[in-house]
Amino acid sequence: MSLFQSFVFYHVIFASILWLLWLGSRNRTLANLGVLILILVSIFRFDIGNDYENYMLIIEDSKRLFQSCDSMWNTLFVNSTYFGIEPIFELLIWIFHVLDNTYLYVIGLYSLLFILIIYKVLEENGELFWGMFIVFALPILFTSYDQIRQAVSIAIFIYAIKYIEKGDFKHYCYCMLLASLFHFSALLITPIYIIRKIKPRIKFYCLVVLIMYIGLLFDFWSQFRLLLFNSIGLYSHYAESDRQLGAMEYSSGLGILFLMLFYSFLMVKMAHRKPVYSNLLFCGLVLLLFSTGNLNIDRMSNYFCWVSVLAFPAFIKYERRRLIILCSVLLLMVYFERNLVGGVRGCIPYDSVFSENFENKRLRIRWYNFD
Repeated sequence: MSLFQSFVFYHVIFASILWLLWLGSRNRTLANLGVLILILVSIFRFDIGNDYENYMLIIEDSKRLFQSCDSMWNTLFVNSTYFGIEPIFELLIWIFHVLDNTYLYVIGLYSLLFILIIYKVLEENGELFWGMFIVFALPILFTSYDQIRQAVSIAIFIYAIKYIEKGDFKHYCYCMLLASLFHFSALLITPIYIIRKIKPRIKFYCLVVLIMYIGLLFDFWSQFRLLLFNSIGLYSHYAESDRQLGAMEYSSGLGILFLMLFYSFLMVKMAHRKPVYSNLLFCGLVLLLFSTGNLNIDRMSNYFCWVSVLAFPAFIKYERRRLIILCSVLLLMVYFERNLVGGVRGCIPYDSVFSENFENKRLRIRWYNFD
């Protein structure tokens, strides 16, 4: 598709899905149809996502090893250790390695899992329409196309939030162990369970967010990270490289200001009715503002910032002033348009397995800086 065709395609698809979800509040079949359309668009995509080519190469390399090695378990261990990828990812490659274009099945399955888990969470909360609106607007969906493994892990964490609210530590741990099978980073955020006992202190939270934003404007946090990583030898060769600037893709200038204001707004609104959401959003804000320019930390912030798929529908439910709701929705739509025009996370142009590009294995040009 051309850029213009892709632009129109996304608008028609997303508008149709949201319309079906809106009608689906009275007819579940229509809601299921809307989600099915989203699933088909996602699993049949080709070369959508900045990391698509990397995943394609890793999967095909692993596939060749499986085909040439007698021991499946030895190959699983070697591949997971070499690529630093979870064994379940390699296991899926092994399952599909006898098929042509193995990467399509693996990447498609991750997208399917992400959408189904998010759908389950939103349906349980009765927040399908507005929750999916946030998935499109922020744009969480496009990020899931790029960060396929971690997106599933984050979706499971969002599902586990209900256990944080209930104080059900056992089932929360089960969910986080499952999430860690899709991305090891889930283990790092498991202790966040303790926030259920913390009462949001909004004035203090807002002050911290303001300080973090000022530090970002003066480039203080990037210098601090550089000093920190160099002093402890952690990711010193990688932490602040130009390759990390992918984290700035939709979080620079007005973009980061909008995200800060939006998440802060939800944080304040949720403080009394949904304190767990408020605390999680605060954690996400701190990491987001601290991370700008560093992809590793930026991705960790998604665990908390994506709670907005639950927080925004809750805001819509409790907010009585229609003007505030209208302004919020319009601003989110503007933010979505800005990201779509900019091709955030490699979402433009849209391409599918039914295109000539797929038949010829022709990928878009990507620029990498390994300095």
